[in-house]
Amino acid sequence: MKQTQTANGCGIGCLAILMIVVITSFFSSNKDSSSSGSRPSIGESGVLRVSNGGDVLVAISEEALDRLTQLSVAKDGAGVGKMILDGSAWTVPSGTKCHVIDPGVFTYEVRISEGVHADEACFVASDFVKRR
Repeated sequence: MKQTQTANGCGIGCLAILMIVVITSFFSSNKDSSSSGSRPSIGESGVLRVSNGGDVLVAISEEALDRLTQLSVAKDGAGVGKMILDGSAWTVPSGTKCHVIDPGVFTYEVRISEGVHADEACFVASDFVKRR
């Protein structure tokens, strides 16, 4: 019985500390993000870039991006290919300019600014959206 009470007390205390850390990091990371950081904020321009310089995979919706990510992690090239063929995903060259519509922690909604897919909105993993 005492173990349960101690575990619950520690759980609440640990949760409180975690909440303080999360809130503190949230407010400190949102201070004028336009002057620092490697990712653009809402309404800013950026580029889509992968570290190896290859093409960037994007999707037409958050659901499609989730599926695309799942297939990529599973190394299911046929599944990724089918998504590209049905138009729910496509690639753009690394370095493609974009405009940020909705930045998120894991995904960004962007509008492609140049190339074959210019003026099309899409979703992309946030790691691939960089400042110019």
